Amino acid sequence: FSSICTSFLERFEEENGSIDCMNILEKKLGCNYDLAIKTEVLDYATFGGSDTCTEMVASAVHIASEAINKKI
Repeated sequence: FSSICTSFLERFEEENGSIDCMNILEKKLGCNYDLAIKTEVLDYATFGGSDTCTEMVASAVHIASEAINKKI
């Protein structure tokens, strides 16, 4: 089980540059957003934050499905 988790994390980081949400957002969008601040929520939405997060979830699902099918 541990090796599957390690493989998942390594693959996710390889594909997305990090396993940390804030780092991914900074890399993809150019800055971090504090979603507790209303103006930053608006900027996050305006500059594609939701799309970026959706892409990361899709990436995680794809990697997980490969792990389940023993392909990684």
